[in-house]
Amino acid sequence: MKIFIGNLSHGLNQQSILGLFARYGSVESVELSVESVAGRSSRFAFVIMPDSAQAIQAIVGLNQASLNGRILVVNEARPVADGGSGPQHHRFIRH
Repeated sequence: MKIFIGNLSHGLNQQSILGLFARYGSVESVELSVESVAGRSSRFAFVIMPDSAQAIQAIVGLNQASLNGRILVVNEARPVADGGSGPQHHRFIRH
């Protein structure tokens, strides 16, 4: 299951996100958005967890949790509608 994580602080890296989700189960990958201009982490990421039950536990456990003074938004990722605008000034780093 692909999970969206929003409202992340700029200081987080892939390893810290991986560690956060690994408490709930196996993590297949972490995609951290990086601002193309500044080269620093943005405020959202995606995590893929192969076990849906573990992914749901992670969503329930982490949504609205406080991390580094920010309240996380964690939910199942939704596909972008055709013709929609996406993060055009971002690139992703995969784990």
